Amino acid sequence: MSLKRPIRPCPQFIDISHPETKNAIIRSRNQNAILTSEFQTGNSHHPKILPAAAVMAATATPQTAAHLLRLVLSCRQITAQVTCPINHSIIAMASSSEQEFAKEYKAKLNRFPRSKFYWDSNIASRVGHKIGIRLREIGISGVRIDSQEELSRPIYYRKMLGPFFDSVKRTEIAVEDAEGLIFLG
Repeated sequence: MSLKRPIRPCPQFIDISHPETKNAIIRSRNQNAILTSEFQTGNSHHPKILPAAAVMAATATPQTAAHLLRLVLSCRQITAQVTCPINHSIIAMASSSEQEFAKEYKAKLNRFPRSKFYWDSNIASRVGHKIGIRLREIGISGVRIDSQEELSRPIYYRKMLGPFFDSVKRTEIAVEDAEGLIFLG
């Protein structure tokens, strides 16, 4: 009785039949990074195997709008976080609870009559500027937002978020799906 061992590709080749790898290649193709037809070197009889260098080049190219920008809003603070689409980890974050905003927060906290919100459109704009700078530092040129989530926010939050998205765009970060949002104010 002979046991057949599965045929494994050489270590310099990567099997793209795995869903995450396939999605990374498809996203890269959509962004004009590489095409699988360019990499017919050595293993052209097996269409699901690409050279490892090609896969690494495809996944390392700067993606213009694959990262998700999420806003966490409360009456006390605004937090912007950018997550990686592959493993959903946070890669950049800015918040109004950082040390830079402590002076304004204490001033609003100690005033009488008490304020309902401890952040406004000016602080939202500064948080947007900070997240834009942090994204540029790590080499991300674009993000996307969930427009349904943004449209479902109460109107008093949406009024204050217009300057946030404007300041992100001013730092030369493309925000996909922000065109459909109507910000009042």
